[in-house]
Amino acid sequence: MSELSVHADSRLTAIILAGGDGMRLQPLMRMVEGHDLPKQFFALDGQHSLLEMTRSRVRNLVPDRNTVIVVNRSHARHYHPILSDVPAINLIEQPGNCGTAPAIAYALCRLCRKVPDAIVTIFPSDHFISNDKKFMRNVEIAIEAVRSRPALWVTLGIRARAPETSYGWIEPGAAIGNNADRILQVERFWEKPNYSLAEKLKAKGCYWNSFVMCARAEALLFILAERMPRVYRALREATGANDSEEEADLVAGLYADLEPVGFSENVLAAAPSNLAVRPVDDVEWSDLGEPGRVVDAVSSAGLNPAWLTMAKKEISRSNSNSPNVAYGGKRV
Repeated sequence: MSELSVHADSRLTAIILAGGDGMRLQPLMRMVEGHDLPKQFFALDGQHSLLEMTRSRVRNLVPDRNTVIVVNRSHARHYHPILSDVPAINLIEQPGNCGTAPAIAYALCRLCRKVPDAIVTIFPSDHFISNDKKFMRNVEIAIEAVRSRPALWVTLGIRARAPETSYGWIEPGAAIGNNADRILQVERFWEKPNYSLAEKLKAKGCYWNSFVMCARAEALLFILAERMPRVYRALREATGANDSEEEADLVAGLYADLEPVGFSENVLAAAPSNLAVRPVDDVEWSDLGEPGRVVDAVSSAGLNPAWLTMAKKEISRSNSNSPNVAYGGKRV
């Protein structure tokens, strides 16, 4: 594939998840911004927020009209200025943050009303990726695998560079189909292992879970309906409502007593038999979950925003005071 096939298939859709609170990163946000700020609205390069950079990346394959963005209404002051061009039908405003599983279910229910046979790719909006074109080439290969095997889910696994304990890990199995595409079975998911296990997983050749995943929307909804029947039924009813106010009221009623549910822990960790991984080893990736990772990502990208020197000094000072733990909780 010499060029990314942007807009080539009307079934191609995307979900951008932008409703998280990013609590682990708040010490850095307060230092740099002077206040708490969810990391998806942070301008890593000093100009464009991570959410804006994610939208730009996704456009390499999926047009804006087929992309829905899931946000948290309490963040409205942050997302309204940068999402003013997004039609209401494509902006999913959750009444609160109840985890990734309800957010994905809500987006899928909305998407399937618009594109019933959708092939969807899910993108977190708060990660660092060093090369958009290379990364999206891997997404395109995952999409092709789903096109040819409709029951398949394909998640992107990042080549592990350290025994990280705050990432999910993917243990790969045998190749599926054409080995040249490197689509591998998933033997098991390991969610946030301890340090000793993380070292063993890295030595074994396991991958970090990027949480970027491609599948048919109906296949994802089927498993969500099985795992979260009450949530699924309520969201199907809400997205089938006659107007946006009725939908908002129904969703608010659901979220009022909903405990947070993570998609990785409650869906992916069960490792359904049709789950696969596409290894990604030509791109630098980080979930930016801790201040040290943010500084590392900015430095590796050759960026030099005004706050970088101050952040490095603070991290160095924190490490000196607590030699076993880096600023923000990262083990050193």
